[in-house]
Amino acid sequence: MVHNNSLRFERDQRGWSQSKVAGLIETSPLSISQWERGIFLPSPHFREKLCALFEKDAYALGILLQTDSEQSHISDPFIPSQSFPALGLVGRDALLNLLADRLSSEIFSSTVTLYGLPGVGKTALALALTEVSSVQEIFSGGVLWAGVGLNPHLFEQLFHWGNLLQIPEQEMKECADLPSLAKCLRAHIGSRKLLFVLDDIWHLEDFQTLQVGGVNCTYLVTTRLPRLAAQLGEQNTFHVPELEKIEGTTLLARFLSHLAEWKPQAIESLVQEVGGLPLALTLIGKSLFASDQSEDLERIQASLQRLQDVSARLQLSEPQSLVEHHPSLPPERFISLETIISISVQQLSSQAREALKYLAIIPAKPNSFSQELVNVLISNGGEEFNELLDIGLIEVHENGRYTLHPAIADYARSTLHQEEHEQKNVKQCFIDRVVSWLQNNSENYAQIEQEYSNLCMALELAIEQGLQTDKYVQLITFLMPF
Repeated sequence: MVHNNSLRFERDQRGWSQSKVAGLIETSPLSISQWERGIFLPSPHFREKLCALFEKDAYALGILLQTDSEQSHISDPFIPSQSFPALGLVGRDALLNLLADRLSSEIFSSTVTLYGLPGVGKTALALALTEVSSVQEIFSGGVLWAGVGLNPHLFEQLFHWGNLLQIPEQEMKECADLPSLAKCLRAHIGSRKLLFVLDDIWHLEDFQTLQVGGVNCTYLVTTRLPRLAAQLGEQNTFHVPELEKIEGTTLLARFLSHLAEWKPQAIESLVQEVGGLPLALTLIGKSLFASDQSEDLERIQASLQRLQDVSARLQLSEPQSLVEHHPSLPPERFISLETIISISVQQLSSQAREALKYLAIIPAKPNSFSQELVNVLISNGGEEFNELLDIGLIEVHENGRYTLHPAIADYARSTLHQEEHEQKNVKQCFIDRVVSWLQNNSENYAQIEQEYSNLCMALELAIEQGLQTDKYVQLITFLMPF
């Protein structure tokens, strides 16, 4: 315990008692005594009052020590562990290098944002960035991590960071609300160079609350919401794509070395089925690992056959760690493609979920569709479609078109249609609306050609449902020339 001679000196110079100072800044004489004896440091609120009263800065008064702003490198114990620390990420070298260069540059934005589909690997990429040597050199103060999620505990998160920054606990306890605690952290961080990783951000307000760093700090944000990513700064916003076929097969081969050698086409087929989504590929790889290691071809074939079922792929799961669980899921919930996608779907209005049912009938990515087709399929398309775009379940394609990832389409088809009769009704409505559009646009050959694969889906559905009706004939008539 070091006595604060500077604060006492300034008080004695003016001939003021501890009670006098306490009255002037509206606190207790006991607090003044504890500050002068170095037991506690004043909170940011009283630090400001003392600086104004004595017309000195906090360092001159000894109520914010230089050593508080120059502590050693921080290693946050709640930074998640890497799944493949030795092997590294698959298919992310170019993006990882680009991001590392951006974070390491002398001219960079205070916020860098990664956005993309649920399960695409945003968190893994952010984690890999914290381990790049050039990034670690720039942020000499260390890395502070927050798994934010849908319903964050922001006060607890700031308190945790305060402990890592070695802010006296009593000082933080004097902070009655989030703004005062945020100011407390900002004052102690000072000029330190820290990287804040804010994982799974859903609300702009949460980001702003956790924005407690000083001028030398940077925020690396992950979100599945394209609109939020744009709000945080378009110039330093990066889309994290799914893996290409060769990258996806490489990831699966890490688990399934024998299958990759015996049946490479089976590996490629699995990658295509899940659209190269890293979470899906990882869960598939883990589920087939035992079969692969057994080198039993019949067992492997049975496992592959089971994964032909969409529901089986969606429900592949693994338990979560109590400490490193997904920020938007409680630790007792298992991680699966279904649970991860459902987090987004549950945030939709009932109208937007209904719209997703119809759009999921359209062939999935790499196929694309136009806004005009959206308007045909969804009666009040604008608002609901924008909702799907903003939450990232529908992706913007090139040339003003849109696309739906295979995993999202599988979820919508298998989960949102609870009853068989409901599925039939949705398909029938799809056919009716396509026929109606074709009747009104029979001579718009360019538009029909552009949407040909989507329109053919109506014909496939008609055949599937055994509709030997005039509408079936009309579909053939309209589409035959193409």
